[in-house]
Amino acid sequence: MTQPLQPEAEFEPLIDLTPTTSIKLGDRVRTTVPVTVTWPSAWTAPAGTLGTIESGPPTVAGGFGVVLDGDPDGFPVALRLDEFEAAE
Repeated sequence: MTQPLQPEAEFEPLIDLTPTTSIKLGDRVRTTVPVTVTWPSAWTAPAGTLGTIESGPPTVAGGFGVVLDGDPDGFPVALRLDEFEAAE
């Protein structure tokens, strides 16, 4: 017989979701890595591609949502902080 979870039980988070960056929605960024995705007809982009932050802060899903310039479907890609930098 399994014991039910106790509501007062303490659990460690899998990742720290505390915002530690000044990145804001609408900020312009430049990728520092090539962006490749795995679904059919997906668009790929070389390192250095510009984009706009659409969602964040980072979530369990994998990072900030960035819409890349030139992407025909306009879907955001999830990029970690080490995969982009501020565009100048």
